[in-house]
Amino acid sequence: MSDHVTGERFSAETRVAKSAWLADEDNPVISRLTQRMADLTGLDMEAAEMLQVANYGIGGQYEPHFDYKLNNDTDYTTRGGRIATILIYMSDVEVGGSTVFPDIGAALRPYKGSAVLWYNLLQNGEEDARTLHAACPVFVGNKWVANKWVRAHGQEFRRRCSLSQMD
Repeated sequence: MSDHVTGERFSAETRVAKSAWLADEDNPVISRLTQRMADLTGLDMEAAEMLQVANYGIGGQYEPHFDYKLNNDTDYTTRGGRIATILIYMSDVEVGGSTVFPDIGAALRPYKGSAVLWYNLLQNGEEDARTLHAACPVFVGNKWVANKWVRAHGQEFRRRCSLSQMD
């Protein structure tokens, strides 16, 4: 893997994939995609992270993890935690590659052109433990995904209201 800030490569046993980080300024397609995510979710993308594009080849996988806070997150105090994750599937996978949420029993099979959004933080700002997720190993084919992590800063009046105590 490579650090999206420094560009330095490092080994991560929890994730087997290749990834790249793309800024809105890199290409008009990236900018339009970010605007489309803002339009669909109602979230402010000003504090969002760059788009991550990842490829999981044969055996590619990601161990169970949470998205809401990174280790050594220098942006946490200025941009807040990752309030939401937007995951876009850019390819079909012949066998394997599902995104699973073990605590709630959900498995999302990758279908090209589909996307999923989940909130990593509850409306009170606390971390939502139900968002533990993993990328199952790819057995046949290639899995291409794009991720956009939206930070909490600027979302105070944008997140939809809910009557549920859990949200």
